[in-house]
Parts: sequence; structure tokens; C-alpha cells
Amino acid sequence: MGKTGNRLAALGFLTAFATLAVLPGTASADPADPALAGGCDATLRPAPGQALTVDAGASLDLPGILTVGTGSHSAATGPGQNAPLLSLPLADTAGTLDAGSLPVVGPLLTDEVCPGLQNTVNGVSATTQSLLSGHVREPAPAPRPVRPTPRP
Repeated sequence: MGKTGNRLAALGFLTAFATLAVLPGTASADPADPALAGGCDATLRPAPGQALTVDAGASLDLPGILTVGTGSHSAATGPGQNAPLLSLPLADTAGTLDAGSLPVVGPLLTDEVCPGLQNTVNGVSATTQSLLSGHVREPAPAPRPVRPTPRP
């Protein structure tokens, strides 16, 4: 029974992704509500901006109901929402420790892993929102960190 359930789940995910790949993306598609909003730099470094906020309801097409901020200055995700429902001091601690500037792991976390994870989570959330709402929704683009170019 376990193999059959796993195969059916895999078939369901493949069917969902194939359906969304076949549907043409248009400019009139509604933007999806982000499941992860905010910036990686503000979460892992003492940088200006808004720390990441997880919106657990966005994937179920119920944005803003259950949001958890990773810091005291977390981004709002739902419509008309000013602050997350619950705020944990993770980004404040990471910013105090300057985790984004660790010698080997810091730039990799801040520039590659965190934005990649944010794009993946928001893409999967947009897919489930499209399936639940019945119309195509495009994932919101993740904010890229803006860094000044160094002078020679």
C-alpha cells in the first residue's frame, strides 16, 4: 500500500506541474501571495530591510491568516497586514552574530541558498494556489540584494 500511495502522490505532482507548464503564462495572470516574503540580507546580516516572514496559509490560498516573522522587522505578507501574527527573534540573533558574513558559509547562505529556497517555496506555493483557485497565478519575484560594485 505504501508504494501505491507514493506512486499516486508522485503522479499527482507530475500532473500538476505538467498542467501548469502547458498553460500559457499571460500578463493578466494574478500574482500569487508569497509564502516567504522579505529579504535574505535583512535576515542573516545587520542590513536594512525586512526579515523573512513565513505565511503558512498562502499555500492553501488563505494568505495572512497564519504568519510567522523571523525577526522584529519582518515583512508583511497578507493583504492589509501590518505585522506578522507571531515574531521569533531568529533574524535578530543572526544579524547580531552577522551570520551572513561568516568566512566560507556566509556569502553562500545569503546569496545562493536563501534566495534559492525562497524562490522554490514561493514557486510551489504559486502552483498550489493556482490549483486551488482554478486560475493561473505567477510567483512573486524574490527581491535580489542590491550591492554596490567595488571599485578597482
